[in-house]
Amino acid sequence: MDHRTLRGVALAAALALMPVAALACGSPEQKTHVGQVTGVDKKAGSFTIFDVQTASPITFVSDKALLEGLENVGGMVQVKYEHDGDALRAIDIRY
Repeated sequence: MDHRTLRGVALAAALALMPVAALACGSPEQKTHVGQVTGVDKKAGSFTIFDVQTASPITFVSDKALLEGLENVGGMVQVKYEHDGDALRAIDIRY
């Protein structure tokens, strides 16, 4: 395979995979963020992740049931949320 063909294949693969990367945190309509848990505040009923798409921390409010065991998660989490005034309320956490 010559270098132009290889470059074309690489470009096509990159373009094909871009939508998958964009969905990592989803569109505003999907209301999903993905990231690493950086803190859990059970007293305040909140937790923070370092979001992979925005490369910044995002804090969510949550009920106590969703917070259980969250501080022990070692990998990435996917958070589905809804707007609650100015806050983001976690409605589902997958890890």
